[in-house]
Amino acid sequence: MLTKEQFLDLGWPGDIRRQLEMLLLEGNGKAFSANRLPDGSLRARVWAEIPEDWDTDLVYVFGEPEPQPIEKPGPTAVSRTGQALQLIDEGWSAYKACKFVGLSQAAVSRARKRREGRESCPHCGQLMKA
Repeated sequence: MLTKEQFLDLGWPGDIRRQLEMLLLEGNGKAFSANRLPDGSLRARVWAEIPEDWDTDLVYVFGEPEPQPIEKPGPTAVSRTGQALQLIDEGWSAYKACKFVGLSQAAVSRARKRREGRESCPHCGQLMKA
């Protein structure tokens, strides 16, 4: 079995590839197969039902996309200001850290003043209310 991209990249002539892309986009057919002819060209077949036995191994079965699990942002999701502050804590100069993450020094300076004298959450690093 092939993925959709592998099936489309088998070497179809441009017009055939466009037709296959349209069929896939419209959801026509449950499966697609390809056969190599003796002259080296490809023949495409669109199947309304999935056959029990394939006459080729160049097959793409059209199906529902599998749902991807939604990942919650973890403690690695840090704002650019947070990244700059981490770099400064590691010994970078404020100028270099700001330039690296693409922030102004004023934004990082304000953030540094906001966090003075406040505790941060041990899990996410967010500042706790005073």
